[in-house]
Amino acid sequence: MKYLLTLLVLTNIAWANQRIEIKEGLVNKAGNVYFNDIAEIDGFTEKSTKQLSSLLVAADLKEGEVRKISDLALTDLLRRSLSYVKNFETEAGKDFNLVLKMPKVLEVYLNSPHWTEAKLTKLLKKHNQAFCKECSFEISALRLPKAEKTKISNWDLEIPDQLLKGNFQIPLRVYRLGNSEAETHYISGRMRTYKVLPVARRNIAPGERINDSDILFEKREMNFVRKDIPTKKELLGAKAKRMALSGSILWLSNLEKEKAVERGDLVDIVIRKNNMEMRLKGVAQEAGFIGDRVSILNRSSRKVIVGEISKAHEVIIQ
Repeated sequence: MKYLLTLLVLTNIAWANQRIEIKEGLVNKAGNVYFNDIAEIDGFTEKSTKQLSSLLVAADLKEGEVRKISDLALTDLLRRSLSYVKNFETEAGKDFNLVLKMPKVLEVYLNSPHWTEAKLTKLLKKHNQAFCKECSFEISALRLPKAEKTKISNWDLEIPDQLLKGNFQIPLRVYRLGNSEAETHYISGRMRTYKVLPVARRNIAPGERINDSDILFEKREMNFVRKDIPTKKELLGAKAKRMALSGSILWLSNLEKEKAVERGDLVDIVIRKNNMEMRLKGVAQEAGFIGDRVSILNRSSRKVIVGEISKAHEVIIQ
């Protein structure tokens, strides 16, 4: 009140035509903070308003920073401009009757960007993408906490290190300016996972060979991420292990695992060494699946060698 009275005495006024009210110092951009960022300026001419608005209150304010400015410092800042403002008002034919309201200490600060539905959705989907790059995700019924969004220095989601699926509830830690202790709030919602999967166009009986017209690929919801998703190459020509109904998803477990090499088969032997490749013919001494190591009789040298089955009727030696 002391500084308010001083200003009124300086202007020798009993009734107010002009009003300045300094409010909470929340600003919405980093950098310099000017008087019009933290004050309501009413009843002045355009020239006076421009003069007051351009007063520098805080220089180079950074995100998450708090500047405390006393009423004495604010009064001194205003005092330098009031003589100009008084002349501007007088020149415009107006009386200069000022009322000034301000807090004892003004805290000027810049919030860190607070959480929004869009930001949280992006974070949650990005988290899930790390567990399934080919998947897409949809979030529904997302509920945000009813927490104050002022004086925020930082916030973070504590997402568990796993794929989010179905209903979820996740802690939201909120840090406020001038307080090192985090507030804990919660967000909740439902996560749905989708992926393009092979689907049966018709009923496929056990023992049938799958051909191109039997399958299509379409986006389907997955309750959990599976790794046994066959490629088109793996499906074509494969034998169905059990009944697959029309519209059902085809998994590797639906396919009969057939041996790539049978005992006595004529196979290609591929020898790779120092960026060189040589091909020979051999006879399989045992049966195996892709990835198995089997013995092969080299038809040229009549020696038995061991290699890994890379595909049907082909063995690689490195």
